[in-house]
Amino acid sequence: MGAFDARLGSKSATEPTLDRFIAAFDLGCGKTACLIGAGANSSVLAGAGWVGVRRGPDGAPADDFTAAANAARAALDQAERIAGGQAIAALAAYGGPGLKSRRFKARHTFSPRPIATREVSACVRAALALAPVENERHLHVLPLSYQVDDGAPVLDPRWVNGSSLSVDLCLISAPEDSIAALCACLEEAGVSVQAVAAAPYAAGMGVLTELERQTGAIVLDWGAGSAGIGAFMGGELCFAATVSAGSAGVTRAMAQALNTSFAAADRIKIQHGRAISTGPGAGILEIPVLNADGRLELGAVLRATLEGVSAAACARMMQRVAPLIAQAEAATGAFGLPVIVTGGGAQIEGFVDLARATFARPCRLGLPATIAESGSAAGAPALAVAAGLIQWAANRPSEAAFAAEASGLNAIPSQLRARIRSALSWLWDNF
Repeated sequence: MGAFDARLGSKSATEPTLDRFIAAFDLGCGKTACLIGAGANSSVLAGAGWVGVRRGPDGAPADDFTAAANAARAALDQAERIAGGQAIAALAAYGGPGLKSRRFKARHTFSPRPIATREVSACVRAALALAPVENERHLHVLPLSYQVDDGAPVLDPRWVNGSSLSVDLCLISAPEDSIAALCACLEEAGVSVQAVAAAPYAAGMGVLTELERQTGAIVLDWGAGSAGIGAFMGGELCFAATVSAGSAGVTRAMAQALNTSFAAADRIKIQHGRAISTGPGAGILEIPVLNADGRLELGAVLRATLEGVSAAACARMMQRVAPLIAQAEAATGAFGLPVIVTGGGAQIEGFVDLARATFARPCRLGLPATIAESGSAAGAPALAVAAGLIQWAANRPSEAAFAAEASGLNAIPSQLRARIRSALSWLWDNF
């Protein structure tokens, strides 16, 4: 769980049971996905479920709390049928608006002695005391380094003699109402959420290698409603953010330019869209277009026109992400870090090439490596977050347990239900 046992102050947290089924949920703007991990380390894929999000004619997700819960239940049922058993616990990811990463530094002094876990915990608590708590839920408390008596930064200060300890802490938080809405939705689906992780963190756990997390890398998770950016260095997440620049924006641009429905434009995007246009002379495509009565009929478009629309929309989205890539890199203190792109939107042809050209650095497509080795569809980039949640529980169980304890996910008061439903509707409207 990082450099040492007490990094998150979680030595007393109860680790989740990992020898039975654990469900990992990714509730996105375009899909609801559920993967089930099994085995002693829960990294073996036992089941997978996928349900598309119901949308209106304009492509906006239906803001129906019950429908979202039913989709989660359907995805879980699919996964459990394949797994042949019921999940005993659930993990979820949040990648919506208000996701923040902030750095706090604090110093704790004491009489000269070898530093023990109690000094480390006190130092972390001092840093957390600097963080605002009103209307926020702490998802990850990540000590990045320590200094003993102003010495060189170290990952594990225990048993070093000193009289003061400083910590550089990365805190990942999200709006309280948004996390409550997510948990209430899954609770209505019949599952109890054990812990919530930041989606960029889960994506990094899913598609980055251990070497990339240690030496430094940036993950770009391009979903339908938003793009999530996470920066890793020294094995830990040191930056996380989201921006409402998802692949659904490309679909909307294509629907408007090609005079077709959102659903038809989405299929056209998948089959013929490109993030970088091949230029003129690419032929003619038959596509469904809307007639004067609002019904679809057969039409035609130049392939170059279609590719130009999709490429221009992808470029606009990429430019919105570029400032966050720069911020993520600055948080690591390194430069020229590779960007690993994943998520459903990353499967648009040429997307990795566009990222490489925009960010001027090495880029590759990120697949959930452990699960991809099974040869199943769960190795697709669209399931990177759900796969990363399973890896999070398997590889860092104490951290996952601490996240559950720190974020207080055990119960959601019934009096918050209306407030939660309102918050969830706002999320659907804006992301």
